[in-house]
Amino acid sequence: MASMLIDYLVTDAFVRSKGQIDFPAEYIEGYAYLQNKMYGSAPGGFYGEKGVQLWMPAKLLTSTSREVNYIAARKGNRLYLAFTNQSRETVRTRITLNPSLVKMTSASKVRSLNGGTAGGMQQGVFECTVAPNGIAALVIENVSPVVQFQDRILARTAATGKDYGEISDGNAKAMLLRLGAYGQRLFVYLEDDDNRWRNVQLHYTSAAGVESVIRDTGYPFEFTVPLEQAATVNAG
Repeated sequence: MASMLIDYLVTDAFVRSKGQIDFPAEYIEGYAYLQNKMYGSAPGGFYGEKGVQLWMPAKLLTSTSREVNYIAARKGNRLYLAFTNQSRETVRTRITLNPSLVKMTSASKVRSLNGGTAGGMQQGVFECTVAPNGIAALVIENVSPVVQFQDRILARTAATGKDYGEISDGNAKAMLLRLGAYGQRLFVYLEDDDNRWRNVQLHYTSAAGVESVIRDTGYPFEFTVPLEQAATVNAG
C-alpha cells in the first residue's frame, strides 16, 4: 500500500532528524489487520519552518544512489527535501529535479538545513552527501512547485447532508467521499462475498434525475461513482 510506504518514509525522517521534521498524521486501517498513519492532511514542521506541506508527487526527482530515500515538502517558493541514507557508508549522490514539477529560475539555489553539504545547483541538478545511516535536509529556494490537485483536495468546503447509508441487499454500505474542492465520490461495497453472489449491479439516480447502472462481475463487489455536484446519500 502506498500509505504504508509514505508512513515509513516520513517516520524515518522524523526519527533521523530527531523530531526536526514533524508532520501530523491520521490513523488508518490497512489490509490484513495492518495499521499505519496517513500523512499529508495538514502542514507540519521542517527544521524550524512551520506550515510546510508534505508533497510527494510521482517522479519528482531521480537519485544516482539506490541507498538514498527521500521525502519532499513545499511552502511558497521553496521546496524542502530530506534524504535518508539506508547504508552504513557515506553516500554521495547526484539529484536531478523533474523540470515539469519544479520550475527553476536563475535565482534558484540549494541550501543545507542541518549542517550537511550540498553542491551548487545547475538546471535542477546538484550533488548531496549523506552520512552513514544519516539524513541530509535541504531547501531549494526560488522555485515554483507545480501542484496539480493537492491544494484542491486540501481545500475546506462546507460539507452538509448525509454521507453514509446501508443497503440490505448484499449487506452493502454506501459512503460519500468528500475530496475538498476537487470533487466527491460515492463508494459502495458489499460485505457479502462470491459465495452468495456471482455478479452485482448498482442502480443509482443522480441529483439531476439521471438513472444509471454499473455492473461488477468479480469479488470484491464495489463501485465508485464520480459526482459532479454536491450530493447526499439516500440508500434503501
